[in-house]
Amino acid sequence: MYPHERSLVKRLANQPFALIGVNSDPKDKVIAARQRERITWRSFWDGGNTSGPIASAWNVTAWPVIYILDDQGVIRYKGLRGPAMDEAVDRLLASSLTTLREHLNHSDPGLRGLAIFRLAKHHPDQARQVVTRFFTDADSQVQSRTAVASGLLGNRSPALLPAVRAARLDPVAEVRTASWQLLTQFHDTESGPLALAALRDDAQMVRQAALAAIGTLRPANAEPALLRISQQGNPALTRAALLALADLGSDLAKTRLLEFAGNPAHPDRVGVALALHRIAPATSLHRFKTLLDDKNASLREQATRALAELNGVETLELYFSVLEDPAPQVRQIALKALAAMDTPQTQQRLQQYVTSQVNTLLKVFQGTNSQAMRQASREAAGLGLGAAPLLLAKLPQASPVGRFYLSQSIGASQHPDVLNGTLKQLHRPLRDRGLRQIYERILFGYRGQLRPHVEDFLDDPLAEVRESGVRLLSSLRYKDQPAADLLAAALQDTVQSVRLEAAVGLAVKQDEAAREVLETTLRQGPEDLRFPAFLGILHYPPDVALPVIGDILDTIQPVHLGNICFRLSQLKERQATQLIVKAIQRMDPRSKSRGISYLQRQNTQAAAHALGVLHKHKEPTVRRAAQDALRRMKHPEAKKILQQLGVPSAPTPPERDNNPFLGADGGFTTPALY
Repeated sequence: MYPHERSLVKRLANQPFALIGVNSDPKDKVIAARQRERITWRSFWDGGNTSGPIASAWNVTAWPVIYILDDQGVIRYKGLRGPAMDEAVDRLLASSLTTLREHLNHSDPGLRGLAIFRLAKHHPDQARQVVTRFFTDADSQVQSRTAVASGLLGNRSPALLPAVRAARLDPVAEVRTASWQLLTQFHDTESGPLALAALRDDAQMVRQAALAAIGTLRPANAEPALLRISQQGNPALTRAALLALADLGSDLAKTRLLEFAGNPAHPDRVGVALALHRIAPATSLHRFKTLLDDKNASLREQATRALAELNGVETLELYFSVLEDPAPQVRQIALKALAAMDTPQTQQRLQQYVTSQVNTLLKVFQGTNSQAMRQASREAAGLGLGAAPLLLAKLPQASPVGRFYLSQSIGASQHPDVLNGTLKQLHRPLRDRGLRQIYERILFGYRGQLRPHVEDFLDDPLAEVRESGVRLLSSLRYKDQPAADLLAAALQDTVQSVRLEAAVGLAVKQDEAAREVLETTLRQGPEDLRFPAFLGILHYPPDVALPVIGDILDTIQPVHLGNICFRLSQLKERQATQLIVKAIQRMDPRSKSRGISYLQRQNTQAAAHALGVLHKHKEPTVRRAAQDALRRMKHPEAKKILQQLGVPSAPTPPERDNNPFLGADGGFTTPALY
């Protein structure tokens, strides 16, 4: 989720959009995640458990959950991810633009003035067409907001100054902020003393803009206020105060900045170094080298980001030195900066580094440790676009688990060479069915470009290539009638595996012809095709699907039983509970605990009774897992059964990782693409 959220924040940086996170993990995990995942948007800690005040107020019962609100604070969508989330946000942004246009003619001057201001801030091209008529509005607040709007559109006429100054007292914080930003650009020294007064504003954004104004407008006796703020704990305000001190350039400011530089406990050592760079740039390389060698990874990360602000100083070698940093998040900042430098020598050195790192990471992807692979996958993504084709070439050398994690990094790159290389691989005969499906996963990131290639697959003489085409057509969820017709035609293919993939795709519409193919495959088909058929039959009503599943459950390969329990746990029927218990009985002792957790997830009366029976199992690990599941279960029947069993009350055990693709030992089974 984090990579997509980062891309969303970047894409909508200049739009009326805000991403707000709420984290229920323990605080140490929250801090680590913020550093590891480069979370730059507002994110709140909810007390370290799933019953925190924010989760309770918003009626959150499952994690993660996504609420998408409109510009009036109304929840309009819930649970959307990926492209669907992007589409929903874009629809609401378009709707907010329509609202702004309507408010331009509103009878309420507050709404009218705010509309022209926000139109200029977020939709400047449209604002330019209408802004002039608001200068003659009868309301003074509309006039001051119009002046600010005109300034945002690039107008620097001195005639704007009186109205822009008036906007310093606007009741809306974002207008006051924009007013101070414009007064700074106007070099309006008359407003300098008032900038000191604005440091008492209730809104942080206004105080931050006022600090920048003080550095430029240089009002008298500003140092005491700046020195006080520059030693406080608020990161944004501390940084702004330090830079304002440097811009003042007074002897007192220089002396105190040098004192701060010698204090390892200062709350913003990087900010101090940036401030001193404005005063004495010749010393910056030495200062930043010291910061980049510090033991604190967070400090090194801040220092690496700040290298881009060292105007007039050659930072290339510092960036390359950061590539040896032990913290991945620090290295990734340097990699991104180096990738933006287009000199041949820099790119050659960078490519050598990326190749070396890919070879090192490959050793992790050749193993079975999924936790290490998740971290390696993040590091691989952080190597930049140039790594993706190299990773694609190494993909067959990875273990089945490693291939899955590698595919996530490779597909997310959107590199054109990856698309072409993956299509080439899928047109070849591949004996390894799992590897073929991994190549298909990579193509998910190219959905908008795939349709012609998918249809080309369907006409290929190789059955396995046609199978890929049908599977992609289903997995990418093309909903138009031509796509449905292509799937229907594939039901007549001469090869059973192709017919099965077509049936799985049509099962979403509960197609009767597809159901016949699925039932036939489940009852009579090869063992390796029964699990995909199981996934397809689940799209049909429970009274149709469950009897068929009950007849063939004993023939499903044991490696798929965890996934089967996971899927069945989403149904509330008693027969689904019975089938989960039947699957648990076939699992090895270490996997039974995971299967039992799905009974708890089902959360029905029948599931509670099934756990009560398992609590009497001969194996201690099974009894313990059943007891833990009963304690976690929210259904009231679970509490009654615990009382009947005489089990003492105890704190709720921690939730298990219910990833259905994890084996008992934390290993990984290759997931299906349905």
